[in-house]
Amino acid sequence: MKLKVLILLFLCLILPKASYAYYVYRPCCCNCNRLAGWWVDADYLLAWRRDRFYPPLLTTNSIVPPTPPILGDPNTIILFGNQKLGCSPRSGFRFDGGLRITECFGIGAGFFNLATERINFSASGDLTGHPVLGRPFFNSATGMEDVELISFPSIPPIIDGFFDFSAVNRIWGADVYMRLPGYRNCDFKLDVLAGIYFNQIDDNLTITDHHTVPLLPPVIPPGFNLFLVTKVKDQFKSSNNYYAGMLGFTADWRCQNWAIRSTLKVGLGNMRQVTKIKGTTTILNQFTGLEEVLDEGLLAQLNDNIGRHCHNRFEVVPDFSIKLQYRAWARLWLSVGYNVIYWPGVVLAGEQVNLRINPATFPNKNTNFWMQAATAGVYIFY
Repeated sequence: MKLKVLILLFLCLILPKASYAYYVYRPCCCNCNRLAGWWVDADYLLAWRRDRFYPPLLTTNSIVPPTPPILGDPNTIILFGNQKLGCSPRSGFRFDGGLRITECFGIGAGFFNLATERINFSASGDLTGHPVLGRPFFNSATGMEDVELISFPSIPPIIDGFFDFSAVNRIWGADVYMRLPGYRNCDFKLDVLAGIYFNQIDDNLTITDHHTVPLLPPVIPPGFNLFLVTKVKDQFKSSNNYYAGMLGFTADWRCQNWAIRSTLKVGLGNMRQVTKIKGTTTILNQFTGLEEVLDEGLLAQLNDNIGRHCHNRFEVVPDFSIKLQYRAWARLWLSVGYNVIYWPGVVLAGEQVNLRINPATFPNKNTNFWMQAATAGVYIFY
């Protein structure tokens, strides 16, 4: 008798078909007095996120004699900006696990994270072959397009300079939920999910231009400018924190050792949008060699957009995934699938950059954003 029991347990734990008969063709009812075990679902993500727009940030021209590269001039060439960047694939992971306290009630939690996406661009007169470099803006004081010169060989004391741009985008999220039975038969199972849902999308950019310091002449001529701008830096940091209640379902169709699983989670809650803008300008006194740092840059202005800007929006965020699973071992399923999350309104750093100096109000431009991923993973349950 003991030997038969041991053989039966071995078949239930190890052999796929025997285990399948136990886990799928057990009575299709809800036994609320029976402990049902746990599950772990882990996936690798190869993910794409929506590209981001950046306005014109660096201009040049190649005419002789050179002229300031102002936007709107037919000779001006945009070296960087006025384009969408990003949307390159990045790795990530998604984890979901939980405990079925009874056949009628379970609790679960999930977490996902994508690798940081970085965009970098640098230019100088020597590196790009363009001796003229400038950062364009609209000067509200004059009502005309203008430019801050970074490199312009015909105008002393600016001899040469260089431009740096860097942008960072991060996405992650988590949820905690209850899992309740919806509809079941021996080939199909539908569970209802209800809980709380959180996402965070951070999008930052930094623009820096450096100006070389010319040698001070032995005899300072009348009108010579002793004060030289050596560095200008603008920083735009946008953060989107989504706090929501969540409703959804997970459905399983099984046929022998194959299965299709789909999950839909819908968040209903508040998107907390925060944009932080700051800037610095470093000025060198060539006579004393001392530097002074002002708390504003070119596109980050003290009396206008510098500071912390907060907004709240109610949003409905869907999170959908579908997987094709294959039973490789008794309790081990392998899967491939697809996952997509859509956010109707977020703030991104590039959208908050305004080339109009001294704007009347902070723009706070909203745009939709998404993440989609091909998935490969394992599912284990007991």
